[in-house]
Amino acid sequence: MLNVLRGDDGAAAANVAISNTPLPFTVADDARVGGWTNKEQTSLTVSGGAFVANDCVGGKFSLALFRASTGTGIIHAVTVLDLDNQKVALDVFFFDSDPSASTFTNNTAVSLNSADRAKIIGKASIGAGDYANIASGIAVATVSNVGIPVDSGATVYVAIVTQATPTYTTGTMIVTVGALQD
Repeated sequence: MLNVLRGDDGAAAANVAISNTPLPFTVADDARVGGWTNKEQTSLTVSGGAFVANDCVGGKFSLALFRASTGTGIIHAVTVLDLDNQKVALDVFFFDSDPSASTFTNNTAVSLNSADRAKIIGKASIGAGDYANIASGIAVATVSNVGIPVDSGATVYVAIVTQATPTYTTGTMIVTVGALQD
């Protein structure tokens, strides 16, 4: 149904033409319509031996999650592949710039300097019950809908802290972080 506006005298206020011709629209080869998804995977070196609660697992690492230097995005998911099948609760902390005044040493308690506190943009918690065995002696856990907003183009820094007392012997943990960009 087409409604035509009429003035006080009853005359049509404007002529309206309708066309079924599509508007020209092209998308550059590197553009994405509706967003862009990316994931970065890191193999962390974890020293063998017993950890205690609040120890850093694997040290600090950085991720380049976004393809463009403008806009925004969100950290969407975190997956941990535990090659030692420890299945312990972990907190994954995200920073919007390098927390260089702090110390994140594998198998040592985190020392967060007050100068780096404002750089924390969020955390994702992986619970002990989030893991499933994928093969003999290997567990995997994924948390989705993390929802941490990030400025695109920013390098994201990450530190993982154990909330339990695992014993890592293989020396490797694989972490994958997924992001969605506007």
